[in-house]
Amino acid sequence: MKWIIRLSIIYIPLLLIAIHGSVDKYPDLTGKYEVKQLRINQQLLQRNNCADSILTVVYFDIKNGCVFQFNTPAKRWNGSFTKSNNSIKIKWSSPINKPVFDGTLSTANDTGNLMLVGMLGKDSIDIMLQKVNN
Repeated sequence: MKWIIRLSIIYIPLLLIAIHGSVDKYPDLTGKYEVKQLRINQQLLQRNNCADSILTVVYFDIKNGCVFQFNTPAKRWNGSFTKSNNSIKIKWSSPINKPVFDGTLSTANDTGNLMLVGMLGKDSIDIMLQKVNN
């Protein structure tokens, strides 16, 4: 009986992990990305100073979490994404009533670079992202 209890302490958690699967469904996507280029409605936007409310960082997290950061951690949109092949849809949970991003996600020429192209509400948006290794 003692051996059964000892073995169950090891095998039951392993069985639960195997059944549940991986939490991170997109390990190549997970990480922090700096915005290298941003176009909204075909107009290139530049970050002029630290007071701008322009998109500067994008995070893709485990469990399909996504964060758009606008220059400071105080200005963030938190949401979750669904991905199917190259299409991606991001719905925002906070702040509420933000437009859904619906578009495509593709790799750029360089490794670690991504392109997000699509619609954010009624605005077209093109974002070039570079992965930050930290």
